[in-house]
Amino acid sequence: MYDKGFTSGPSIVIIGTVGTGRSMCGKSLVTRSVTLGRNAAVASDRKGEWVPVANAIPGGKVISVGPGRAARVNPLDGSVAGICSLRWFHSCARACR
Repeated sequence: MYDKGFTSGPSIVIIGTVGTGRSMCGKSLVTRSVTLGRNAAVASDRKGEWVPVANAIPGGKVISVGPGRAARVNPLDGSVAGICSLRWFHSCARACR
C-alpha cells in the first residue's frame, strides 16, 4: 500500500501479553523494512532492547532524551541526520545478514 501511494506514513503498534514475542516481532519487522529501503525510528525503549539493534547498524544512532538531558527531538524534522538514504539502506542490509 505504501509503494502504491495509498498511504504516505505507515505506522504499526504491536499488542500482546508477556512472552508472546512482541519485541521479536517488532525487531524483525523493522530490520526487514530497513533492508528494503525504509527508515525506522523507535520512539520509546524503556528497557534498552533496541540499543544493540541500533549499534549493529553502521550509522545507527541512539538518542537519549528526557528531563535534564541535552538531546531534543523535533517531530517536524523527517530527515535522518547526516545519513543519505542509500547509505542507510546498505548499512541496514549488512547489519541484518
